[in-house]
Amino acid sequence: MKTMIHRPVPLALMLAIVLTAGSCSGEPKPAQQIQNVFREFRTAIGNRDGFAAVGLVTAKSLQLYEEYRELALHADEETLQKRPPADQLQILLLRHRFTAEQLEQTTGPQLLASVIESGFYGNSLESIQLGGIAVKDDMAHASAYIDGAPSTSRYLFWREDGDWKFDLAAMAKKSNQDLTTLASQEERTPTEQATHMYSDITGEAVSPEMWQPML
Repeated sequence: MKTMIHRPVPLALMLAIVLTAGSCSGEPKPAQQIQNVFREFRTAIGNRDGFAAVGLVTAKSLQLYEEYRELALHADEETLQKRPPADQLQILLLRHRFTAEQLEQTTGPQLLASVIESGFYGNSLESIQLGGIAVKDDMAHASAYIDGAPSTSRYLFWREDGDWKFDLAAMAKKSNQDLTTLASQEERTPTEQATHMYSDITGEAVSPEMWQPML
């Protein structure tokens, strides 16, 4: 496995959720169940326990990492640069960290677990709190607070087979929107924004070879 310089990922790309707790008796209500799920998720991220974290996210989240794996292996420059900036960044980072053989031999869930175990997300969850949990049937939204201050971010949970799970795919969509906005503000293209953040994270420039398929 390639050596990677681990630097904290910018807050916009972090999985940043802490749910405010309330007490209840008997069977926990959905909001309390969601709080419990995230406490476990936050602990798993902090402990670099990829196996535990994978069990707390939605099936759609795991499918997203399978898509990232396939794109890292097979996407050419034109295909990759048509993706939004956070997706481009994720795929470039996978090409930086893994060999083609390693990616061929892994699955989406295993890939997510490996990223978490690498410490890629650092301690980025500590300053984020959630409030205003709204539950409708098998879906729930929660508003994000940063160091107690409200933000525009909302996070999504789904109940799958009776258990609440965090939707990383929805977080990835929001990250793409945020980075697109940031690129516009800084007068960069989406690709320039992705490569700029790649260099911040890895300490290296994106080489021409990084844009080519691994297979």
